[in-house]
Amino acid sequence: LITVALCLVVGLFPPLTTAPVGVLCFMAAMWMLSASAPESGEDQMVPALMLRGLGLGLLFLSLTLIALGGLPRGILAYGVALFNVGRLIGGQIGTAYLQTFIDRSTAHNFTVLAANISTGDPLLLGRLERMTALMTERGLDPSAATRTASVLVGRQISAQANIIAFDDAFLALALLFIVAIPFILIFKSVVARLVPKR
Repeated sequence: LITVALCLVVGLFPPLTTAPVGVLCFMAAMWMLSASAPESGEDQMVPALMLRGLGLGLLFLSLTLIALGGLPRGILAYGVALFNVGRLIGGQIGTAYLQTFIDRSTAHNFTVLAANISTGDPLLLGRLERMTALMTERGLDPSAATRTASVLVGRQISAQANIIAFDDAFLALALLFIVAIPFILIFKSVVARLVPKR
């Protein structure tokens, strides 16, 4: 149903007007997701994900129409194949870059967060005591409960570092379009001057 609605919207308006709307929707969704936290639930995530889906739908449908709309029928199949190859290669490069960015950012954030935790910190000691007491009440050996509490605190730090990395990645995607749009316009004008018109 949503796909049909997107096709109708893109069909009613020129692709050059729906593509910027798709970019703006995607940027807004990435900005909303960049504020996510461990406590974020459906109320915070679903609107951003729906806005992201709307933006990507408008953007990709519009780009497809812009790229393939002016091709003659004889070479349309080649144009579709080239467009799909470019989209897939670009997607793989972008996915690989984002994964590398998230991995490095997670390691950096974990190092920074762990460096700011001292063994004599009252908040840390209080949390370890509460977790140890809770596990001891459930029948775990006191020494094993202490070790498990330390492991759980480490996992919480790792989860927090991961969330910060994802927030940075979402914000980087939103800012990427601010840099990419002028570059695309400059590239298009340079190509238009270099390629002779038929």
